[in-house]
Amino acid sequence: MKFLMHVFVASLATVLLTLACTTDDDCSLNGTCQQGTCLCDPGWVASDCGRLDLRPATRYTGYNRTAEGISSWGATVVQDPSDSRIFHLFMAQIAHNCSLNYWTPYSTVVRATSTSGPEGPYQFAGEVVGTFAHNPTVIYSEADGLYILIHIGCPVTVSAGCGSSEAFSCGPGNTNNGESGISAWSSPDLENWDFRGQVMPGNVNGTWDSDTTNPSVFPLWSANDRTHEILMAYRGCIWNCGDGLEQIGVAVAASFPGPYIRAHDHPIFPDNTEDPFVWSDKRGNFHMLVHSLDSAVNGDGSGPNVGRHAYARSWDGQWTYNNETLAYGTYVTFSDGLSTNYSRRERPQLYFSDDGQMTPLFLSNGVQEVNTSQSYTLVQPVGDGARLMSLDPRVSRFSADSGSSYEKPQQRILPTQQENPQPNSSNLRKILHSMARPAPHTESDIPDPSDENDVRAMGCYADYICAYNEWKDWLAKLSDSEDKLESISLQLEHFAGDGMMQQSVLMQWRSERLRWHDLTRLTYIALHKCAFHMTEYHNLLTELYNQADAESGRLAQELREANNTVQELSIRLQATAGHAHLNVGGVRPGSHGDGEVSGLQDHSNAWSPK
Repeated sequence: MKFLMHVFVASLATVLLTLACTTDDDCSLNGTCQQGTCLCDPGWVASDCGRLDLRPATRYTGYNRTAEGISSWGATVVQDPSDSRIFHLFMAQIAHNCSLNYWTPYSTVVRATSTSGPEGPYQFAGEVVGTFAHNPTVIYSEADGLYILIHIGCPVTVSAGCGSSEAFSCGPGNTNNGESGISAWSSPDLENWDFRGQVMPGNVNGTWDSDTTNPSVFPLWSANDRTHEILMAYRGCIWNCGDGLEQIGVAVAASFPGPYIRAHDHPIFPDNTEDPFVWSDKRGNFHMLVHSLDSAVNGDGSGPNVGRHAYARSWDGQWTYNNETLAYGTYVTFSDGLSTNYSRRERPQLYFSDDGQMTPLFLSNGVQEVNTSQSYTLVQPVGDGARLMSLDPRVSRFSADSGSSYEKPQQRILPTQQENPQPNSSNLRKILHSMARPAPHTESDIPDPSDENDVRAMGCYADYICAYNEWKDWLAKLSDSEDKLESISLQLEHFAGDGMMQQSVLMQWRSERLRWHDLTRLTYIALHKCAFHMTEYHNLLTELYNQADAESGRLAQELREANNTVQELSIRLQATAGHAHLNVGGVRPGSHGDGEVSGLQDHSNAWSPK
């Protein structure tokens, strides 16, 4: 009995040690804890859902002008509000061909655009804020109907040649390099910006966050709470950021122009970090990516353990800093099979899905390679969502130089495909078909609705069928649009010699092409939802089947034990019956004493019914 108890305790300890989670907090709030295992949201992996599901980056995407002697740093990806084919990138760019070493006072904020999706490549479009402006981030405020740009810095005149080295200040907290103090701009269209002033200066009280810098904001507006409040995460350190730690604080304002009120008189966690990027997920939890300085060399946060994740149930509550699982590192794999281990990778920002799921699709960073002072902006795909979004077509064009030729809408071919088909719209239909599984149709595929243990699975199944049907509807509309494009393209060729007629048909083609692009995007979103619910349904069924297997195994074990008991009883009953027979027949000659017959021990009292 003692042995069995020891075995039970040891087995229980083993089970407890192998459980990955007991609550969603153990899953970094990036997933849910189910039966002791974290079920991670799309875009997140690892046993605690604390690591970004980064995929190979593509060479020559992002924003890299180092060949021209131009350095950039960090970036926000934003989709154009009027043309879904266009993506904007807002980042710091160092003026006068200066390197990153001269970020202060030579940094400016610039805008670049891409017509090839969020990953880029991006082309310079113009300067947004002159020197000195650094570490920008841009977000849309539903409450205001405006895009909000925030950055550090203030107007400073600099000389050419990267020679300006005089100390300057943009307000309380720093008298050396102007990094303390946060300013805001607003725009209805990402191109025309209005200055709204310095919205959060450094802390004049001489506290841990006297030097207030490197901001990130997230509107607290939701469909259920149409507030104008906006949350800000920032990096703070002592005056002039001397020998003290760099740490993270949060503040809130009634509206984006401020003033911002610091939520605490202390950092939200004690770790040495900077460059916070803050957001709220689909469940209402709050998250941050930060640049960790714990592995810093010369104080610049060199790798490899640079990307950390933090999370909280509420923005002003208790934050948990995950120093166990690395969210991302300095090592980046590219789609050509090669890789780069960067000297620095900082200023993390995420581009999310716009379907309400807040699925991370792309991660942008400022990066610097080994043994160079130049830097550029890297955009790396995250999870299957980024792979699906790569189906968004590049800008198609009707070129006057090529006569009446028609170039069909293009898409990037998925990296998992073995074939390399010609890029045309008909391939898109095949790719989308190949990526979705048909909905189950047999009753045996569906859990029994009368079984209360299957109720959750039935709900997941219903969500999956709904998403599947939505995807099929959009795919049908997309196919119809493709057919119309094919038809219009033939008309373009037919009226090649009639300029007026060709112009009219060309307008139809352009209009249908925009519709085709929008349908492509909506089909992708529906497919993404379908895949998510399909995975959720599959995982839940697996959980139920595992429970059934465990119950079956327990019952089988009890049956074996009962069978063994029956066999033991049978043997004893046979022995008892044999002994009774011997007693009736008497003791045979040659016996060796009472109770012993032909060398057999008397077991008549070995067992008796109770």
